Amino acid sequence: MEDWPTELASLVTEKLTSVSQSGIIAGYPLTDLEISLISAPYNSNKTTELGISAALSRAVNQALQDGQPTLLEPVMALELVAPSDCTGRVMSSLNQKRGQIEGITSRPEEDMVKATVPLLEMFGYMTELRSATQGKGSFTMEFSHFDQAPAEILQKFGI
Repeated sequence: MEDWPTELASLVTEKLTSVSQSGIIAGYPLTDLEISLISAPYNSNKTTELGISAALSRAVNQALQDGQPTLLEPVMALELVAPSDCTGRVMSSLNQKRGQIEGITSRPEEDMVKATVPLLEMFGYMTELRSATQGKGSFTMEFSHFDQAPAEILQKFGI
């Protein structure tokens, strides 16, 4: 790209950055991606900003489709406190939500459960937890990591 005008060369970089911020699957940002521009012919009479943008978008979308992209979902680290006699119901509930139990710490009359659970499964969980623990359970959660979405969600996006 050494024969390209500076403003058009920087447009290429900006466009590639922008394309990576909105992927082809549901518009989510792309991760674990390296883009290399191998060649880009320049013709001072025919090369336009609009043409550059269209060509880069098409090239990146085609490369992504050929690269078999997948969808990642956010997974939360969960710390839950519940009465000891309710721990079984709580653990069962977490398993149904695709939760991964990382450990249980027993205290007098209550247990603290540490787990990771996909964020999608946590909507409305406070009501479920209160019901399972007679209103005595509570939890906190924070982002842990991203993990591949399950097959049924991938199918919804045509993956």
